[in-house]
Amino acid sequence: MHYDFDQVHNRFHTDSIKWDRTEKLFGDKDILPMWIADMDFRCPLPVIERLISRAEHGIFGYTARSDSYFESFAGWVKRRHHWEIKKEWIRCSSGILTALSIIVQTFTEPEDKVIIQPPVYHPFPGIVQKNNRELVLNPLMLNNGRYEMDYDELIGKIDPKVKMIILCNPHNPVGRVWTKAELERLGQICAEHDILVVSDEAHFDLIHNGHRHTPFASISEQFALGSITCTAPSKTFNMAGLQMSNIIIPDQQKRAMFTKALDMLHLSLSNTFGLPKRPTDTVMNGWTNASRM
Repeated sequence: MHYDFDQVHNRFHTDSIKWDRTEKLFGDKDILPMWIADMDFRCPLPVIERLISRAEHGIFGYTARSDSYFESFAGWVKRRHHWEIKKEWIRCSSGILTALSIIVQTFTEPEDKVIIQPPVYHPFPGIVQKNNRELVLNPLMLNNGRYEMDYDELIGKIDPKVKMIILCNPHNPVGRVWTKAELERLGQICAEHDILVVSDEAHFDLIHNGHRHTPFASISEQFALGSITCTAPSKTFNMAGLQMSNIIIPDQQKRAMFTKALDMLHLSLSNTFGLPKRPTDTVMNGWTNASRM
C-alpha cells in the first residue's frame, strides 16, 4: 500500500486546534503551526475503513474493550519492540496526559517533587504544578549537536521528597531515541533512590531505519516493577482525536491503585470509535473476532 505524503489536506474549518486556533493563539493566521505534535497526513486507509464501517452500524452505545483488544496491543508491542507484556498489565485512559495527571495524583503527595528533563513536551510542567507538586528541572545537555541526559545533575537534585521522574522516551521535542545504556543508567539511579519512573512512550513507533526503540520497562524486571509506561496510537497514526491510550503497569499494587483512581473518576470507558474491530465474517450485522495488528 502506497501513501502520497506530498498531498496537502485542508484542515481549516474542521475545528482543528492546530489550524483553526492559530490566530487566536498567536495573533496571526498566516503562519505554520509547528507548535503541536499533530500530523497533516490522513490516517492509514484500513483505519478509515474501520471507522466508516463502525459509523454505518449506526449504534454508538457504551463499548467495552474485548480480550482481543488487549491481545492485539500486546502482540504489537512484542513484534515491534521485542517486549512481551501480559494483557492484564494494560489499563486504558482517554489520553496520555490524562493518565499522567492521574499518576501524579495517585503516586505522589502534595508538595512531593517530580523531575522532568527539559526541553520537553510543554504540558509536563503544568501537570506537576497544577497538582500542587514541586517541579524539579534536570535539563538535557547539548553536546556536539546531540542531546544527552545529565546524570550528575540528576543525582545532585535528588532528595527524600523526590518521588517521581517523567521520562520522555523517545524524547519530544529533541528527537532522541534513548539507547539501552542511557536508560539503564537512569534506571539504576532511580532504583537506588526509590523513584517511580513514568515513561511517556507516545512516539515509540516513529523510529528511523537503523535505530531501535527500547521500552524502559523492558530492560529488567526491576525496572518494570518500578515504572509505568504510557503509550498511544495517536502520534503513529494521527488518531489523537479518538482519545485512546494504553498504560502498561507490571506491578500489581501500582496497577490496582491506578485502576481505583480511574474508576473513581469514571474514566474506564473508551470512545466507541477507538475500538472498532475488523470483521472476519458477517454475523447478525455485528462484529466478530478482531484482526491482529
